[in-house]
Amino acid sequence: MSRSAVVLFVGLVCLVLAPASVHADVTGEVYFGDEAPQFAFSFRGTLHTIGGIDAGAGSYFGGDLDFDSDFGYGFSAEYYITPSISIELAFDHVRIEDTFSGARTVDVSLNDWGLSGKYTFLPNARLRPYVLAGVDSFRSSFDIGGAGILLVNGDIDSTWGWHIGAGAEYRFTDNLGLFAEVRYRSGDTDIASTQWFSGIPAATTVDTLEYDGVYATVGLKIYW
Repeated sequence: MSRSAVVLFVGLVCLVLAPASVHADVTGEVYFGDEAPQFAFSFRGTLHTIGGIDAGAGSYFGGDLDFDSDFGYGFSAEYYITPSISIELAFDHVRIEDTFSGARTVDVSLNDWGLSGKYTFLPNARLRPYVLAGVDSFRSSFDIGGAGILLVNGDIDSTWGWHIGAGAEYRFTDNLGLFAEVRYRSGDTDIASTQWFSGIPAATTVDTLEYDGVYATVGLKIYW
């Protein structure tokens, strides 16, 4: 984990613990409904960063690549074991691009399934900070394009990773709320690029695609 990610996560933990002293008219003194929800579903918008491509010897890309941050979307489903403890399955999709060798581009399309265990502080309040941690399943594909490019295609191996994070929900009605969170995820896999000439594969190179990075999410949450 990078130093900036560590600092960010420690800061988020401090923010999570701080609301315990916030005045009751902000956090809310009691739960809105007659009983706590058992399920929740959310729609998510996310700003993603990933580590990029760590080029190996003879790489088609000619060197390491650092992708720009980009926006994605997703959804999640959550089951509450208790008002404070829950399990969440989240799906996030993003398409991230970088430029190399002048005018050539590589687009990586990432589908990230994340399973998290969550602990919610102040479960009977409107404002509920939480922390989470879990595992990820990364499935990706890529396209290479640009002026004067040869025919190139290839594969990205599916792989597993992990994440940690923190955030807060604000429940403004019995069934609706907003949330914001930040996660740090980690994982890497092989990305194989094959060049073709006259229908014959001429060369295949294998590099490392790194998923390490921080991503921030905001969304709408529905409880029942």
